[in-house]
Amino acid sequence: MNGNNHVHHLHQPQRLQVFSQQRRNQNGKPRYYFAKEHKGEPIDKVPQGYEIEESINGIVSLVKSHPKLIPYEEGVCVENALARHPKARNYRIAVKNDQISIYEGIGG
Repeated sequence: MNGNNHVHHLHQPQRLQVFSQQRRNQNGKPRYYFAKEHKGEPIDKVPQGYEIEESINGIVSLVKSHPKLIPYEEGVCVENALARHPKARNYRIAVKNDQISIYEGIGG
């Protein structure tokens, strides 16, 4: 492994550094996860068949890849339209499976 290839920088809600790691489950299969600190065996690249996903709440996961039913450009188009809203900071967008969801923050 060279350098910090296993370090990922995320942008919601603030810039955060996380480390991609793996450990073995009870059956010996690898389990991939992200952590703010080094805890497990670092991985230097995303395993084949997996992709990085960040939930609307900022939880970072390594999930199995699935065919994209909504083109990337459509999600970007919705994000750009939402960015023009006067209270754009109150909303977040999630593109998953066959739907685009817009979440409204409640409270402060």
